[in-house]
Amino acid sequence: MRVNSGVFGLDEVLEGGFVKNTVNAVLGSTGCGKTIFCLNYILEGLEKGEKCAYVSFDLEVEDFLRIAKSMRWDLRKDIESGNLKVQCFYAEESALINEELIKILEKFERVVIDSFSPLVVSMNSRARGEINWFFRHMRRSSTALITIEEPLMGFEANYNLPLYLADSVISLKTTGYSEPYGRTLRVIKHRMSSHLEDVFPYSIVEGVGIVVELKRGESFEVEDLCLSQRAMEKVRRLCREGYLTREDVEKIKRRIKCRD
Repeated sequence: MRVNSGVFGLDEVLEGGFVKNTVNAVLGSTGCGKTIFCLNYILEGLEKGEKCAYVSFDLEVEDFLRIAKSMRWDLRKDIESGNLKVQCFYAEESALINEELIKILEKFERVVIDSFSPLVVSMNSRARGEINWFFRHMRRSSTALITIEEPLMGFEANYNLPLYLADSVISLKTTGYSEPYGRTLRVIKHRMSSHLEDVFPYSIVEGVGIVVELKRGESFEVEDLCLSQRAMEKVRRLCREGYLTREDVEKIKRRIKCRD
């Protein structure tokens, strides 16, 4: 059974989406869109009636809501209803994080840890050996998404362990070049499933989130979606080039209308 990622075009790259009850890592540097990726994943779950949890080491609830609002998504009602839980931990609490997260995972179907990096850095050698134990518990309760900051020099050994233990690893990169290859996505691994092995450009668009530029449909023109002029220019290009489908546009309309 597959779990839709919520990222436009990624399920086709993964040949169906994430495998259910797995831990999936998103690796990338600051500014590549890891948090937007997480928001896409959460939105998809909420729209399917799933309970979702977002765990952060630096974002309080209001910070999280402000980022979502900048993308034209209002998630406050989902938090108030209990369908979405946003929990912030601090680095000094890292010794207790495993048990606290397990308690959260028991109640939610989709869990996001954004970012797992502070936990990895703060772990001693014994705790690092327990990441496998922690991931096993996550798989029993939910399909989880973790983000990992691309490591600085000297931290590679710490960061490689969760990437090795994760069931899938998706790499997001900002190249510094102009479009279409200013940002690229590549699936490094996807256990229990095949996947496309190319490097794909991707865009981050207000009201849409992340769009992997993989042709998925016919070219068509789209009406105004009440987004900014710059966002609409991107949406129109993505529709003309077949990276967004008509069904995608209807989903975008629902998200903007229902969460405006």
